[in-house]
Order: sequence, then C-alpha cells, then structure tokens
Amino acid sequence: MKILSRSITIDEYVPAYLDLWMGPFSLTEKEKKVLIELLTIYLKLESDGLLPIYINKLLFSTESRKIVRENIKISEAGLNNYFTQLKEKGVILEDGKELSVNSFVVPVKEITFKFNIV
Repeated sequence: MKILSRSITIDEYVPAYLDLWMGPFSLTEKEKKVLIELLTIYLKLESDGLLPIYINKLLFSTESRKIVRENIKISEAGLNNYFTQLKEKGVILEDGKELSVNSFVVPVKEITFKFNIV
C-alpha cells in the first residue's frame, strides 16, 4: 500500500476541504468564496491559539468583514446578503445577535480514515 503525503498551504487546503465535505449544504460558487475567506481567517486565528468563541467574535467583526469584502470584491450589502444565505443553509449560525461558523464546516488539520474489511 502506498501512502501519499505532501504539505499544502491554508489557501490550497480550505477550498479542497470544502469540495470534499460541503455537499449537504449546496453552496453556490460565490457562497463558497465567502466561506473560504471566512474559514481562512478562522484558521489563522485558531493557529494563534484563540478559542472558537473568541474566533467567531473576531471573524464577524467589522475588520474581518472588510477583509472578506476586499478579497472577493463585493459590497457590504452584498456580503450581508451572502451571510443571510449562509445562515439559511446552516453554515453560519445565529444565537441572538452573535454569529458563528457551524463547527462542521471548520476544516480540521488531520483526517484519518479507518477501514475494517472482512
């Protein structure tokens, strides 16, 4: 058996992870672009040692929203529309006025598959 392994960047990993795991959410290409930007910021904050509750506060801050808007070249109203669509699909969760990314869509750094073949 051959095991393939190589290192990739966050910019390569997030889209690949979403392609693999996002089928149930039926995202449009633009929704996926918004989510990729959010998750890239999320993973960078996570690598700094922040806990998810604080990451989500920073992730939906004015500064982070501006970064997302500039990277995918959409207006503030356009981004808000995509946030609404992502909330309706269960990708972004809302608790009161607090927004968070569904933990199911947050990429993990290691995935192990185990097969028991009988």
